[in-house]
Amino acid sequence: MSGAYRDLEDVPSENFLAATQTVLAWRRTALQVAVGAVLAARLLSEAFGPWVFVAALGGVGLAVAVHASASAAYAEGTKARGGHVSRSGKARIADAKVRLTMLAAFTAAVALAGLLWILIQL
Repeated sequence: MSGAYRDLEDVPSENFLAATQTVLAWRRTALQVAVGAVLAARLLSEAFGPWVFVAALGGVGLAVAVHASASAAYAEGTKARGGHVSRSGKARIADAKVRLTMLAAFTAAVALAGLLWILIQL
């Protein structure tokens, strides 16, 4: 055992470490959505005009919501002492299904907008 923990009680449980890795993965996803939205706005602004900035704001807003949701789930899930994960009292926005639904809806909206643009160009 490493010298980082003095007692066995101080060692985080596997569930706590898994929860930490999960929240970090959701935060990376949120960052990727935000960066992708801003990059798309920068690259596509000449072709699509100001509407691309509205879509980019939606993407950044989605990224903030996903980050807040993951953080709320992590905070609620790790309230117990000793690094044990608790599933009680989970907030509605902290549900992973909400994050997945938000990401899927945004992806579908972007795909639909792209399809409409292709159809208009024909």
